[in-house]
Amino acid sequence: MRASSQFLALLALGGAALAAADNESTVSTAVPWKHLSISAPSSGRYLHRTESGKPFFWQADTAWELFHRLNRSDIEYYLQDRASKGFNIVQAVVISELNGTTLPNFYGELPLHDADPLRPNEAYFTHVDWAVERAAEHGILIALVPTWGRYVNCGWHDGPVIFNESSAEWYGDFIGQRYPGLPKIIGGDSNGFWSCNTSSAQDAFRADPTLDPKTLLGPITDTRSVWSSMAKGLANAEQEAGFEPFVSWHPTNMWISTPDTGLPYGHNYMNGTFGRVSMDAVQSGHNVPDNNTLDAGFDVMMGWDSTLNYENIATMRAAFSGPVVGLENHYEGANIGFNASRPLWNASDVRHGFYNAYLSGSCGFTYGTQAVWQMYAPLDQLARADLYIEPQLQQPSNESWRDALEYPGATHSGYVQRLFAGLSRATFDNMQPNRSFILSPEDAEEDVLAYTGNQYVAGLVSREHYWVYAGYGDAFDLDLDALAGHFSAGGASAKARWYDPRQGEYRNSTESSGLALTGRKTFVPPSSGSVDDDWVLHLKVVDA
Repeated sequence: MRASSQFLALLALGGAALAAADNESTVSTAVPWKHLSISAPSSGRYLHRTESGKPFFWQADTAWELFHRLNRSDIEYYLQDRASKGFNIVQAVVISELNGTTLPNFYGELPLHDADPLRPNEAYFTHVDWAVERAAEHGILIALVPTWGRYVNCGWHDGPVIFNESSAEWYGDFIGQRYPGLPKIIGGDSNGFWSCNTSSAQDAFRADPTLDPKTLLGPITDTRSVWSSMAKGLANAEQEAGFEPFVSWHPTNMWISTPDTGLPYGHNYMNGTFGRVSMDAVQSGHNVPDNNTLDAGFDVMMGWDSTLNYENIATMRAAFSGPVVGLENHYEGANIGFNASRPLWNASDVRHGFYNAYLSGSCGFTYGTQAVWQMYAPLDQLARADLYIEPQLQQPSNESWRDALEYPGATHSGYVQRLFAGLSRATFDNMQPNRSFILSPEDAEEDVLAYTGNQYVAGLVSREHYWVYAGYGDAFDLDLDALAGHFSAGGASAKARWYDPRQGEYRNSTESSGLALTGRKTFVPPSSGSVDDDWVLHLKVVDA
């Protein structure tokens, strides 16, 4: 479907400024995704639709190469699938990672003329226009990444760098004018402090581990001013168009520790004089650090244990007063650490990432798979040989992105949002992570609150609700007196039910006639013992 003539008129900006304030209402009403736009409170933990004020649950899919690799029929197929599974955000990149400045898209177009940010290619952006409008018709907002980080600070590709402060602001203004009201994600898998030769330095160490990593890593550059200039351009253009800017930062999952460059959170890069992110973010990534791997010796860098993503959420909440989220947790179907000798992350692994993050206070989560983020397809499934790219990061060469759409974790992701559907705005905004009501059963050999990783037990409370996620289905006690005090519901009863994250259904009720909120009670999930036996207890006050 092509954009309406009214919308195309809006988009035919050619780098010129939008009309001034007297035209702002016309601009706003012409934007097809206006009714889907979201807002982030500066002091509050959850998102909401800007127009209606309804709670918004960030359920995102990772499609970095969407505009670069797919034609319109492929994009339509992809959007239909993701909409059917409840995704309401798709994260996609304009100047993409995989040679986005030199390898044309399906239609033979590059985003920029001569890799110049001041010379956007109208034909390429017409394709992006179509995609973001079509996504909106499916109820999906494109979270737009203006550029991958490699074009600002080399990222994991040693360049090329094409942006400076001036061009970044101009380009941000261009993107903000053309796509007002879409969430924007800057950073593009990169940190504010980085060395341009990080990737080649790591490769050199892998080739010869006797080398001193400190001698391999080049100078550290600070590109926060470039990114903040881009954010400034975005914000100015969107405000002129009558929209509230929404900007987040997508860091990479590692950081340079020698010399110390700080931890990779959005709030550590955009704050104070560099502005402020709307939603704080982290990339907890795809690894479980293993001191027995070769990369562990490259000790000038450190990385997250992605099974501890709930710790990242807690850290961000302690430092930032707005919503927080993980923009990239382990991809289903990827090897741990992208190392072919290590196991694959499966649906149960990624499901734990969803629930541990959300019940620890995130405003949602982002799902991803190896084949889909890179939109990989084998050569025999492509219309032309020139469209082929080599599979990245151990992606199987015989598996296409269409195959990966059917991974079970994508379906399971929608079940998280289903669990919280129908909550009022007040109840939604009142949710807080809280494990203080959880106790170990008196006959337990271990403290259930000491479990970590996929066995973690998380708790989330709101006005008349309490949710407990037991990663391995371990039994736990609840202090019902303390819960009643929190609810201000002395003498009340509650309904307690087990929610199955694999099926998205309540399986049974622990007390069909009502559970008195007094004393201490042990709750035993329907199954236990492994990463596949995760359950959510949902307790709701029904009679005060």
